[in-house]
Amino acid sequence: MKAITFAAVFTLCVSCFAPAENAQLHGAVTSSSQPVPGAYVLLFDYSQVSPLTAQKWELRTTATGEFKIRIPAGCYDLFVSAALFKPHSTRVCVQEGELKQVKVKLSPDPIGYVRCD
Repeated sequence: MKAITFAAVFTLCVSCFAPAENAQLHGAVTSSSQPVPGAYVLLFDYSQVSPLTAQKWELRTTATGEFKIRIPAGCYDLFVSAALFKPHSTRVCVQEGELKQVKVKLSPDPIGYVRCD
C-alpha cells in the first residue's frame, strides 16, 4: 500500500513540474509545390540550461508532407532534412494555447543526385 501511495504522489509531483504541452505546431514540407513525404523533422529547445538536457522532438512527415506536434509554449529551433534536398533550419516560437502553422520549402541538393547510366 505504501508503494502505491508513493507512486501516486511521485507521479503527481512530477506532473506538476513537467511543462504542459499546450501549444501545437503544424507544418507542411514541400519542394517545387510538391509535398516531401518522410522528411526528418527535429524540434530542439535550446533554452534549457544544458544542451545535454535540452528537450527535443523527432518525427517524420506524412505521405502528404505534413507534421503535427504538441509542445510546451516557448521558442525552438526547427530542423528539416530529406534525402536529395538541402537541410533547412529556422526559429519557431509558440505561445500557450497557440496553433502555429509552419511552411518549409526544401531546395534540391545537386550533390545529392547520383546518375547511374
